[in-house]
Amino acid sequence: MIEFVDGDLSVLPVRTAVNFTMADSTEQSRRSDRRYRTAAAGLSTATDWRSAMDLLDRVRQNHTQWSVVYGLHTGEIHLSTAGDLDRVHEFDLAMAG
Repeated sequence: MIEFVDGDLSVLPVRTAVNFTMADSTEQSRRSDRRYRTAAAGLSTATDWRSAMDLLDRVRQNHTQWSVVYGLHTGEIHLSTAGDLDRVHEFDLAMAG
């Protein structure tokens, strides 16, 4: 994950992000956030894009505009908008290599 904080670039080896600055947080403060804690714990059981999307649904807020799951090795992208998990848009991103 990449963040810019006060003009400085931070590269963080994390798989979970919610709406706070990760570079300025500690693992303890992250775990105190219900959404972060739920997402981080759920990653171990998310075995496909649908279960990952279900996990995103569990941590979404009323004002969440979209949820997206990226296939990091396949280039698959699954996107839902306005919390509508019955209508998931699918895209393929060309992978180099």
